[in-house]
Amino acid sequence: MDIIIYTVIGFAIGIILLPLIRYWGITFKFVDRPNQRKLHVSPIPALGGVVVFLAIAAFFVLQPSLTAFPQWVLFILLLTALFLTGLLDDKFDLPSLVRLGIQLGCATLLALNGVKIDSLYGIIGIYEIPEMLQIPLTVVVITGVVNAFNLIDGIDGLAGGLSFINSTVLAVIFFMIGLQEMALFCALLSGVLFSFLVYNFQPAKIFMGDSGSLILGFIFSTLGLYIIKIDVSKVYPIEVNINLAIGLVALPVFDTVRLFAERILQGKSPFAADKNHIHHLILNKHQGHMKASYVIYIVHCVFVITSLVSSRLPLSILLTILIIEYFLCIFWYRNKNLSPKPDSDYLLITEEEG
Repeated sequence: MDIIIYTVIGFAIGIILLPLIRYWGITFKFVDRPNQRKLHVSPIPALGGVVVFLAIAAFFVLQPSLTAFPQWVLFILLLTALFLTGLLDDKFDLPSLVRLGIQLGCATLLALNGVKIDSLYGIIGIYEIPEMLQIPLTVVVITGVVNAFNLIDGIDGLAGGLSFINSTVLAVIFFMIGLQEMALFCALLSGVLFSFLVYNFQPAKIFMGDSGSLILGFIFSTLGLYIIKIDVSKVYPIEVNINLAIGLVALPVFDTVRLFAERILQGKSPFAADKNHIHHLILNKHQGHMKASYVIYIVHCVFVITSLVSSRLPLSILLTILIIEYFLCIFWYRNKNLSPKPDSDYLLITEEEG
């Protein structure tokens, strides 16, 4: 079966190339250095995104004639721009306005070429939105999801694991509805992410880096918009619609919105660094990064399953359910009385700065 073959190809690309990329990162100083906010005690290469990008490039070599998504060429060009932005940021720490400007530019180009939101699907009673608002709304959504995935990349195995779950779910869904091309893309992505997790689980030998988190956020925001537009009424007992797209990105997006709101209410900049992300809250209550990551995997899977089984419900109801689930998790871990056992290899690691 092709979907299994492409998964194996993605895994093989990662397993073969990651040791080489890790060596290259150490040699050329593409590393995440320890500081007062981080737990690793020695520099760790932050080039996991390189192998993800190379696997995606391999997909386009294996599938030179693509038709399912008319914007494939533009998509890979924009993905390349974000990859290079993340790579340069990992090395030289680019100004935040430069990073944001490139993200906004990529989102705008995608929206101008037809990948855009034209409805709110009943949220606050609004369905079709004026054309003049479609592109700005799409740009905000894509940029927001990209940054949400960047910010959730905070402990070993987290961003890679959430992305692995997303790509696996999408591979299965696309296969079930007969979109072979999209299924193979997601299968290959799933395979390479699984290989990355082998090296990223604690103690991490390599981090995802901005070069990876930016392109993963862009991939899932774009695939989410693609899902909204495909003409498929149902897959067995479920429908493939915007509810699934929301479920795939809800956790990192909710966490980013909560953090920004809390910082603003406290009189701080919404971009001020702190340790209030969901992974920080859970890490403070559990023994080690992997246990914290596993808990967040479960929460994310609950979100995705909720979106699938609620596929026939109005979007506003699904959002209400997901928000309740999210804040129940936050409330539980803010009030849960556990004494974490310090990691032997780490003190309090985070991969990101925001």
